[in-house]
Amino acid sequence: MNIEQLEYIVFVASENSITNAAKKLNISPSAISQSITQLEKELNITIFNRSRAGTTPTNEGLVVITRAINILSNLRELNNELSLYKNTKKTHLKISTSPTFFQILPDAIVKLNKINNHITYEIVESSPEDIMKNFERDNDDIGFLAADEKDLIKDEKCGYLLLHHANLCIIVGKDSKFFSYDYVTPADLNNQNLILYKNTNNQAIQEISKNNTNQVLLSSNKDQFLLKMLVESDAFAYTHEFTLKNSKYVKSGALRIIPIKKNKPIKQEIWAVYSKSKGLSEPLKALIEILKNEIMK
Repeated sequence: MNIEQLEYIVFVASENSITNAAKKLNISPSAISQSITQLEKELNITIFNRSRAGTTPTNEGLVVITRAINILSNLRELNNELSLYKNTKKTHLKISTSPTFFQILPDAIVKLNKINNHITYEIVESSPEDIMKNFERDNDDIGFLAADEKDLIKDEKCGYLLLHHANLCIIVGKDSKFFSYDYVTPADLNNQNLILYKNTNNQAIQEISKNNTNQVLLSSNKDQFLLKMLVESDAFAYTHEFTLKNSKYVKSGALRIIPIKKNKPIKQEIWAVYSKSKGLSEPLKALIEILKNEIMK
């Protein structure tokens, strides 16, 4: 017994005719007749009485036809439920990110959610080293980090996309002597109060500040603490030109982003890292494009 045979006997019973049922199913009458005969032999019953007056169910046939109707109805309901599940199935993205993205990544995800609300997210903020370790274990779908290519820990399991060449900058409040500067040099920052974002571990920042003696006024991974302290003190923090541009403090003018120059602006590469085994799904491709647009605004 198969689904096709059940459909045939239901159609024949409905039409009281093998010929009419064949027309509706767009197959030959002989194909239906042979299929029903095979089912009758399998069940050892007669399902239909065939005569010139038509094809009518026997008493035994009515039992089989009634069950067939119920089975086919249940199958349709099952297919509808599966179709609904497929259409509403959530895609789960595991994202690891360096502090560079802690302001613009949420904005990018909000925009992606407006065009695809069947995605759930898990975001972990980590140092670049920890981000790469997660990919060694194939734990994440994508990671975002700031690192020069020479400092990027390459792994054959990973794919790499260059998103942007960012300017290294500082961010300061109105109490800082640098607030009105067009740019600063690494030497300018010596002996200045520093507000440090944990998990940064940025090789480019370490390089330009290696000869500086700074007092760390505050160290935290809570961005609101750091921004509030920057507003209320003369300290500075390292950043990129796009990292905090959407902050309410920057937009209001309470904080200012100032490039660091050493003869010329100091650049750092911004990367997306992804698992080669998982590849880049359509949601990930969309997220990358939105994030690139957010960076370039």
